[in-house]
Amino acid sequence: MDSRGLSIIAILFLLFLLGTLVLIGIMFVSILRQGDERRRMILLHAGSTSFTANAGWLLLEVVTGIWGSVTAGRPIELQNPVVMLMTAAIVYCASLAWYKRKFGD
Repeated sequence: MDSRGLSIIAILFLLFLLGTLVLIGIMFVSILRQGDERRRMILLHAGSTSFTANAGWLLLEVVTGIWGSVTAGRPIELQNPVVMLMTAAIVYCASLAWYKRKFGD
C-alpha cells in the first residue's frame, strides 16, 4: 500500500473519531435537556436501549473472557473505556433518532 492509501485511511479514521466525539457530545447534551413529557419518554426509551445494548455487550465480553481463560489459558483483557463510551454514544444516538421518529419530536 502506498502513502496515498495510508493517508486516505488516516483521514477516514480521523473523521470516524471526530464523528464519535460529536455523538458523545450529542449524547450528554440530550441527556441534560429534559423538556416535556414526550421528550422525557423518548430519552427514557433511548437510554434504556443504550443501557441494554451495553450491558449485553459487557456480559458477552465477560463470558468470552472467562471461556478463553478456561479453554485456552488466555488472560482476561480489560475493556478500553473510550471504546465503551463510543459504543454507548453510537447506540444512544441511533436509538434517539429512532424514537424521535417513532414518537414524533
